[in-house]
Amino acid sequence: MKARAFQIAFLFCALATSSVLGQADVEFAKANQEYAQGFFKEAISGYETLVRAGQWSANVFYDLGNAYFRTGDFGRAVLNYERALVLEPHHPEATANLQIARDEAHALELQPGRLERYLEFASVNQYTVTAAVAFWIAA
Repeated sequence: MKARAFQIAFLFCALATSSVLGQADVEFAKANQEYAQGFFKEAISGYETLVRAGQWSANVFYDLGNAYFRTGDFGRAVLNYERALVLEPHHPEATANLQIARDEAHALELQPGRLERYLEFASVNQYTVTAAVAFWIAA
């Protein structure tokens, strides 16, 4: 009797798992189609749904990174390319796109102003002398 109950439970779990995997494949195909049509925000939503459902794969994160890159969100693109590389370290497209996204992200950084550059490179002694001179002039 226990063996029969175990077989029924196993069969139920197998069917439920195949249903979830089939649904994930449909969602992945839908997100890929939206990406191909240029609907990047909708594709991001589809890929994020897969990630939240626990369907992690290097291809999902790679495609999610591509969608974020196309929308100009380079930080999230870098994050997802790195996630893809954690799951599949020798993913050549993710490696190449990661470098491109990092270059784009660095190109958007603001150049520091004159005061910021001075504050970055000045030593404690230089700050002390500057403060002493400022107080002496003010007095």
